[in-house]
Amino acid sequence: MAFLTASVTAENQRVGQDQMAQEAALQAYLDQMTQLLIDDSDAQLHRRTLDSDANSLLNARTALLMEQLDADYKRRVVGFLEQANLIPVVSLADINLRNLSLRSANLSGADLRGADLIGADLRRADLTDADLSRARVTNEQLAEAKSLQGATMPDGSQHD
Repeated sequence: MAFLTASVTAENQRVGQDQMAQEAALQAYLDQMTQLLIDDSDAQLHRRTLDSDANSLLNARTALLMEQLDADYKRRVVGFLEQANLIPVVSLADINLRNLSLRSANLSGADLRGADLIGADLRRADLTDADLSRARVTNEQLAEAKSLQGATMPDGSQHD
């Protein structure tokens, strides 16, 4: 019995440490992104005219962070990007968004090339002009989206 209790306690500690690490990583990312927005006196982020080095840095930071996070924290990152109007700026290409709730999200103009969206809730998600090339997603999921107007579909075709 003592062994079982010790095992459960160790597992609870590991889960708690994992959550604290995810929270710290998310907070550092949000702080960095917020600082970029504050420092962006020319509103370059919102005009989508970042130079290639800055864009590469944003994308790399986002990709590295997303690898460390579980679905709940990933949803929070996507929510932040959506609220900050950065969905068209920051690439989510090749990111694992499996089983993520993206319900009613504004993903208009999102770069979702090669993203894993299997099981993601796309009901009422706005995927207008999104790039879904090579994305792993079912036709049933896409049928539930609010809009696919102008989107590049997983097979490379353009949606009307």
